Order: sequence, then C-alpha cells, then structure tokens
Amino acid sequence: MEYTEMTTVHDWLESIKMGQYSAMFSKAGYTHLDEVAKQDELDLNEMGIKLIGHKNKIRKSLRDVKKTFEKDPVLPV
Repeated sequence: MEYTEMTTVHDWLESIKMGQYSAMFSKAGYTHLDEVAKQDELDLNEMGIKLIGHKNKIRKSLRDVKKTFEKDPVLPV
C-alpha cells in the first residue's frame, strides 16, 4: 500500500478497515499520518481501542507506515 499518498489518519484507518477508530485518534491529537508515523509507540488501550485483533492490525499497519515514511519522507508543501 502506498502510504505516502495519504495524509490523514482517517484515510489510513479507512484503508485498513479500521475507520471506526478515526475519532479516537483525532481525540488523542492525531489527525495527520506523519504525526502517527513519528510516534515510537501509541497507547491504543488509553485511546479506547480494546479489541486485541484490531490493535494488532493497527500496529502492523503502523509499522508499514513508518517504513514507508523512513524511505520516502513527506515534505510539507
């Protein structure tokens, strides 16, 4: 998946079928994908994400996002 094409956390979550958590990320202060990619570890429990399968899916995707941003950092326009 090409994460550098996405800019918002909502778009990213929708792309991995986890869009129901968009408001939780927004409430935690994460609206842009590059903000999430800069984090070492997100406390998904604290954000209100309780299902282990969903947390695993989000963490796996987040690792991919970080790899993509390390390879091809997004420059502000």
